[in-house]
Parts: sequence; structure tokens; C-alpha cells
Amino acid sequence: MKPFKRKLISFVTFLLFGQNFEPCDSAAPLALHQVVEVEQNGEVVIALFGLDRDGDQTKATITSLPKFGTLYQVSHLYDKHGYDPKAGKAITTVPMDVIGKKSKIVYKPSGRAKNGEWGRFQFNVRDKEATSLDGTVVIVPPSKVVVASDFTFDDESWKLVNNGKSGTQVIHDPTSRGLMNHYIYGREQSVNIQPDGSDGDFWYFELPSKFHGWQGIAYGGRLEFDLSSFSGNYSTEKLRVGDKLNLVEIECKQCSLSHGERFGFPLKATKGFDGNTSSFSIPLTENSGWLKDPKNTLKDWVIPTKCEFLQMLSGISSIRILGDFTTWYETGFYCLIGVLLIRVLCYRGNQESNPSVRSSLPVYVHS
Repeated sequence: MKPFKRKLISFVTFLLFGQNFEPCDSAAPLALHQVVEVEQNGEVVIALFGLDRDGDQTKATITSLPKFGTLYQVSHLYDKHGYDPKAGKAITTVPMDVIGKKSKIVYKPSGRAKNGEWGRFQFNVRDKEATSLDGTVVIVPPSKVVVASDFTFDDESWKLVNNGKSGTQVIHDPTSRGLMNHYIYGREQSVNIQPDGSDGDFWYFELPSKFHGWQGIAYGGRLEFDLSSFSGNYSTEKLRVGDKLNLVEIECKQCSLSHGERFGFPLKATKGFDGNTSSFSIPLTENSGWLKDPKNTLKDWVIPTKCEFLQMLSGISSIRILGDFTTWYETGFYCLIGVLLIRVLCYRGNQESNPSVRSSLPVYVHS
């Protein structure tokens, strides 16, 4: 009977902080990405900002609707005098021009936010000469969660990778164990014994598709998660070490003109993991320890540029979290107690004025 161990992964979070960027020099205006906070059963007025280098006034057009909740044109009374009711006619079809002054609309959530944001929608802005590309508005509850896995009911399509042909499925457990509550776990099915007796393979948990795609607004935030283990030999001689062992890996297939890029956060850049419940908090910036794969085994991984890091967050195709911390046969138990989520720290500034924005990925965050 071969020994095994189980690992738990819990509470994985993206913490987002509003960032300012400088726009590229272009004749067309820019539609600014935004994160907006609103309470359940509440409403929020959203000004759809456009940035025009010539100083022209911009008008907004809604190009897609949120999956949950409803958008409204502002009422005549609110638009003219600032009095309630704020919401006027519901916006049910797109494209739809925004009629309010300063391109304001109203959003009201419906029901409860499940595992993250209320929803997101897109819009563009136009001046007298040109129309922008779409900007995205992400609407979050007071928890500031954008996307999450809490494993309340099932495994939410998480998978295992690098764990043999029969080792791709995670197991969902809706119970609690210490700090772990509603989690998933995986058993190691692939062992590659090296001449020194160690296991040369290591496996990862792979996050589902809802965490993929455009998460560019996550720049400046943090990836947070808790790890724990039920059993296993975490003695110093059995722990994995090495410069190329990543705790987290993110891939972007569309990066570098669709040649693809891979980014890793090295395990050695963290406090490590000894089997006890541990919390990790990984900043999502290019200079916080992340490295880019040089695609050459003879070269070292390199620090990405800001542009490369932003491009990666804007086209995520895969996210993986290490599940194999030792060099021997194991069963890993990893659990996400609530979540892998994006949490936003919102500005509480004046929505009436355009923000100071810099870069080709404009972002404005408010509540």
C-alpha cells in the first residue's frame, strides 16, 4: 500500500485595485473600462466615460447587456434636476444610444450575485469623427467579488492537469474540516520515478473557463488562496525545490500575435508550503515576482514588461495552481473554501468629472 497525502486549497481570490493608464495616440476616442459597486436591491448611476484626446464631447452607445439585472435610461426628472426616481425606460435591446446628460444610465441588480459579479456590459463612445472600440463595465456587489468558485453544490468544472490519463477529475466534498468548508480535492495518478527515487512529475489544479478571457481590470490586484493538507511527508528532503517550480501559472494563447505566452509565480518567491493551512497573496503586477517563460530550456525565465502582463490579463486562456508539493506518491486534497474571485477596491470620487487616465488599457473604478 503506497502512502498518500491530501491537500486542500481554499479561498482563492483576485483583489482588484483601480489603476490609471495612459491612452495610445489615436484619432478615435477611448471607452473607459469601469468597475461599479451596487448593493442588492439597490441602484447605481453609471456615467459612461469617454476619453477624447482633442477634448471633444463624447456620446455613449450600449452594445451589450448584462446577464443579470437591468439597465435603464435616466429619468427626465433626474437628468434635468437630479431628483428621484433615477431610473427611466428600461434598455432591453442593443445597440442603444444613451440619452442622459454626460451619458449616464442606471443599473438595478436582480436576485443575488452568485459567485461573483452582478454582471458586465459593453459600450462605445463617439465624437464628431470616430467611434471607439468597446469598453467594459463590471458591476459587483459590496463584497467586490467579480468571479468566484465556492463549491457549494459541485466542483464547478475544475480539473487536474499533468496527472495521467485517468487523473483529470477532482472530487467535491461539501463538508467542513477545520478552516476548510466545501472544497475539492484530487488524487495523484501519475508518478515518474527518477534515479534518485523521487517523483519527476507534478500536477496542477486547473480553473474553469469562467476565469478566462478579459480580466485586464485585475491589474494591480492580488491572487489570494489558502492551502491545507490532510496528510503527507512534508519533511525537508521530500519537499519540492527548484527555480522553475511555479505555484501559479497563467497562459495567454492570444498574446504575442497569437504565438502564446506563459507566466509563472515561482514557489520560491513565497513562504512555501509545509502541509499546514497556509494563506498566499500574490500581487498581479509585472514587478511583484511573476516571470515569463522564455520558450527555451537553456534560458532563465524573465520579468515581463507591464505591456506583456496587461496583455496576459486581457486574454487569459488557462490558470493553474500547484497541487503537488512533494517528491513522492501522493493524493492531493486541494480546496477552495469559497472562492477564486476578483475583489475590487473602488474609488469613491466624483463621478461627474472625467478621471485622469493614462495608457492603452484605460480603467476607471468607482462605486
